[in-house]
Amino acid sequence: MLQQLINGIITGSLYALIAVGLTMVYGILRILHIAHAAVYVSGAYLGYVAYSYTESLIFALVFGAAGCILLGWAIQRFLYTPLLKEERIVPLIASVGLYIFFEDLFRLLGGPHIRAFTVKLWFDKITWGSTVITSHQALILVMTVI
Repeated sequence: MLQQLINGIITGSLYALIAVGLTMVYGILRILHIAHAAVYVSGAYLGYVAYSYTESLIFALVFGAAGCILLGWAIQRFLYTPLLKEERIVPLIASVGLYIFFEDLFRLLGGPHIRAFTVKLWFDKITWGSTVITSHQALILVMTVI
C-alpha cells in the first residue's frame, strides 16, 4: 500500500510540473497551450542529447531547461502574440497544429522507440521494508519541490 502511495505521489508530481506550465501560460496569455506537451518533450530530448554527449546530469538539466525557455519564447513571440487580437479559438487551433507538427517532428528525429535516460545518480535506491524509492523518483520529487 505504501509503495503504491509513493508511486502515485511521483506520478502526481509529474502531472503537477506539467500543470504549472499550462497554468502559467493560461494565466498570462489566456490561451489553452495544447503544444505545452511538445515543449515538455523537447526539454526531455534536449536533456537526453546533452547527457549522451557530456554524461553530466546538471548540464543536461540546464540544457533541457534552456531549450524549453527558448522554444516557449519563440512560440509566444512568433505564434501567440500575433494571434492575441483574433478570436480565442484561433490561438487554440494554432496550438493544436503546432502540437501535431512537433509530435511528427519528434517521431522523425527520435524514432518510434522509447529512449532510456539511464542516468547514474548519487544513490541507487532507498529501501524501507518492502517500500522502494528509486533515485529517479527522488529526483522527480526534488525537481517538483524546486
